[in-house]
Formats: sequence, C-alpha cells, structure tokens
Amino acid sequence: MLGMNLINRNKPNEAIPFLKNSLLVSLDYGMVDVIQANYDGLYQAYQKLNKTDSAIVYLEKWIHLKDSLTNLKAQEKIDWLETEYRTAEKQREIAQLSEIKSKQDLEIAQQRNWIILLASAILGVLLITLLVIQFNKRKSQAEKDAAIIKERDKGTEAVFNAQEEERKRISKDIHDGVGQQLSGLKMAFQKLSKDLAVSNPEKQDEVKKLIGILSESADEVRSISHQMMPRALSELGLIPAIEDMLDKSLKPNNFEYEFEQFGVEERLPENIEISLFRILQELINNIIKHSKANHVSIQLLKNNRKIIMIVEDNGEGFKSNVKSTGHGLLNIKSRLNTVHGEVNYEPCPKSGTTATIRIPLA
Repeated sequence: MLGMNLINRNKPNEAIPFLKNSLLVSLDYGMVDVIQANYDGLYQAYQKLNKTDSAIVYLEKWIHLKDSLTNLKAQEKIDWLETEYRTAEKQREIAQLSEIKSKQDLEIAQQRNWIILLASAILGVLLITLLVIQFNKRKSQAEKDAAIIKERDKGTEAVFNAQEEERKRISKDIHDGVGQQLSGLKMAFQKLSKDLAVSNPEKQDEVKKLIGILSESADEVRSISHQMMPRALSELGLIPAIEDMLDKSLKPNNFEYEFEQFGVEERLPENIEISLFRILQELINNIIKHSKANHVSIQLLKNNRKIIMIVEDNGEGFKSNVKSTGHGLLNIKSRLNTVHGEVNYEPCPKSGTTATIRIPLA
C-alpha cells in the first residue's frame, strides 16, 4: 500500500523498493492477492519510468496470476479492495497533512530568514554609519591638523621673511652708512698721514696705527654686512653666493673643500635660494665649530622636480643629543618646512656626516 501510494503521488522510483519487499514477503507466505497487487504496482511503476521491458515482464506475471484468482470469493476481493482504498485514502490524508505542515514549516523558515536578513541589514547600516562617522571625524581632524601645520608654516615663513628683510635693511644701512663713513674716515686719516709726514713726522706712526685699526673695523663691518645679506646672493645668484661664502668661511679655518653643481643653470625662486644658502651656512658653521673635520664636500643638483644639496664632512659625526635638539638643526628643519623640503643625516662610510637636503620645485 505504501508503494501504491507513492505511485499515486508520482514517485515511482521510491515506490519500487516497497513493492519488491512486499512481493518477497507475499511470495514467502503464498499471498496470491498481494502478489498480484505487487505485480500490478511494479507494472505501473516501470511504465511511469518508461522502462517498457520491465513493465511487460510484470504485466505478464500479473495476467498469468489473474486466472488463479478467479476462484477467490468476490466478497474477499471487495473487502481487500475496500481496505486498500481506505488505506490509500488515509495515506493521501497523511500526505496532505504532511504537505500542509511542510508549507507551514517553509513559511516559518522564510519568515525567520527575512527577520535575520532584516536584522543583518540594520546591523550593517549601523556599522556603515559608525564607520562613516569615524571616517569623517578622522578626516575633519586631519584637515584641522593640516590647517594648523599650514598656518604654523606660514607663520614660520613670515618670521623668516621678516628676518631676511630686516637683514637686508641692516646690511644696506651698515654698508651705505657706517661702511661709507669708515671708508671716508680711512681716506681722511691716510691724507692726514701724508700731511703729518712733512709737518709732524713723530706722529706718523701713531696715525698709521690708527689707520690699521680703522681698516680692521671697516673690514669687520663689511664682513658683518656680507653675513647679514651677501650681495652675491641678491645680485648674482645662489652659486656665486655659495662660492663666496665657502671661500670666506672655510679657507680662513684651514679647511679643504669641494663644491660642484649640476643642472643649476638659471636662478631659482628667491625663497628657495635664501633657504638653501642659510641652511648651508648653518651646516658649515656647525662643521667648523663641532665636527673636528678638515675637509668638506658640497654638491648641488637640480632636475625637473626637485633640487638636492649634499654636504659631507670627514669629522666625528653627530652625537645623539645634538642631532635631535641642536638649535641650528631645528632652525634648518623650520626653514625646510616653509619650502616643503626635507633633510636627512647619515654617517659617512668612513667618518663624518652626510646631510642631504631635498626641496621640491613647483
């Protein structure tokens, strides 16, 4: 009956095992009616599966056995059929209830899946919202930090610009004022010395001594004026200014030095020229005062995107505390910030220090 019910539900593959098991049992017990029913069921199952050969085999067995059932009482046949019918009806009811329950379970599962999906979507939206808020906070903080750094660099640049303007003014005042006065005074003393050579020879040595002092003072004033703002930097450019500065700072201190430049054919922007000159001036002063070196090599290179200056010495190298806290080095870093440059200090292969300055060009 289970096999027949499955055939009625169009599941012949599932029906065949039940029918064959039933056939084996009915053959053992000689249950002719059940045997015939199994033959009929197997015939129907194989016919639904389009297995014609197997279906014909069981149809022939069913026909052959049919004659042997003619002697059974009609009532027994009716009772058997009625029982089969009722059983089939019960099976159909069970199948219908099972189908209804399956649909209900499916609906419940679908509702549960929708709830999980909706909860996941809400959680995802909350997570994305939190990430967006966090991103916006970080972006806002980064913009604030960038604005602070920009304003700081502008302030530092304004200070350096003011310093350079003041140096220009002081240099001009010294050169055109005190310097000219000392030059005039020196010329007057030289004329006085010539006059005294005739009228008062004994005073001539004293006057010559005063002329020497006056010459030293004039030279000192010119040196101060030159350090405040070298005329070579403003009038001739960076390369002549560097050569003049190295000649006047390293030679008197018995330093050997080399200066090479590559690609610097034209004038650079004024703020970059001043920054490079002041940075090199600071590095040279540090080398003279602290490095115990006797040789300096300077290279200045320019390409389409940046200008690079490399300063090497053969001294003792940086001490750990000087590298990070030296006033001169902090001043170099501040100057580089105003032109978006950077500096890197490394030990030389043998001894001393290599300072590499990189400044981008617009």
